[in-house]
Amino acid sequence: MEFEKIVKLLNLTQSENDNESLLAVRMANRLLKKTGGTWERLLLESPGKPYRPQERRSRDQSRANTNEQKARHSGAGVEFMLGVLLDSQPSSRFFQSLNKFYCESGFLTQKQYDSLEKAFARHSKPF
Repeated sequence: MEFEKIVKLLNLTQSENDNESLLAVRMANRLLKKTGGTWERLLLESPGKPYRPQERRSRDQSRANTNEQKARHSGAGVEFMLGVLLDSQPSSRFFQSLNKFYCESGFLTQKQYDSLEKAFARHSKPF
C-alpha cells in the first residue's frame, strides 16, 4: 500500500478550503481502492505488527457472547424473581441494589444472576 501518499492526502484534509479537503479524501479513497486496501487495514496495521482480521472476529464473537449472556440474564424471569424477593424483603439492600442495576442497565451480570437464583431458591423452599 502506498502509505506515504495516503498520509500526505490525509494531511490535506486539514485544509480550511472545503473543496481541497473533500478532494483529498476522494483521492485517498481512490488510492486505497486501486491498491486493494481498506481504511480498517490501514488504520489497524502498524509497522512490525501485521494486520490480523481473525483478531477482530474474535472480539466480535466475544461481543456476541456477551450479548447472549445479557439476554439470558434479563427479561420476565429476572423481573419475577426480583419482584418476589423485594415483596418478601423490601428492606434488603442487596435486592434493592440488584433491582437498581437491572432497571438502569436492563440486565444482570453472571454473578448477580447466580446470586439472585440462589436467593430465590432459598426463598421458595418449603420449611
